Amino acid sequence: MKDDANDGKDKLVWKWTQGAPTTQAEFADPKSATDYVLCAYARTPPGQLATLVIPADAIKWRTVDTTGFKYKDPSATAAGITTVQLTGSTQNKSKVQVAGNGAALPTIPLPVTAPVTVQLFNATTGLCWGATFQGSQVLKNDTGQLKAKAP
Repeated sequence: MKDDANDGKDKLVWKWTQGAPTTQAEFADPKSATDYVLCAYARTPPGQLATLVIPADAIKWRTVDTTGFKYKDPSATAAGITTVQLTGSTQNKSKVQVAGNGAALPTIPLPVTAPVTVQLFNATTGLCWGATFQGSQVLKNDTGQLKAKAP
């Protein structure tokens, strides 16, 4: 997460890779009925930093082969989110990626207190993909940027 003095330059990127096996059916259908919600929390007990809703949309979501879905919205109309990629796998290689930018992203009060948890929640199936970053996994945490990486 980057928080620039110019809100138009704010940025969010979250990647969840090498995940547990996930089928395309478990992603449900974001083209017609499934909303997704990206949530970020910090501290113990958790304090909510952001909630970003990515709604179902027949135009912005598309099916990718038999493994997942992609969302593309260059104008970032849904809470600043521009792209989402949901990729299932029968191996431990499922992947979820969310990116956004601009003034529509929520303002997140930086720096935060670890641990930091980021989750993508499927409103239809109730499934959640997420990661918690603690201690040395938080690589940068100041007034302009939060950067973390889990092994």
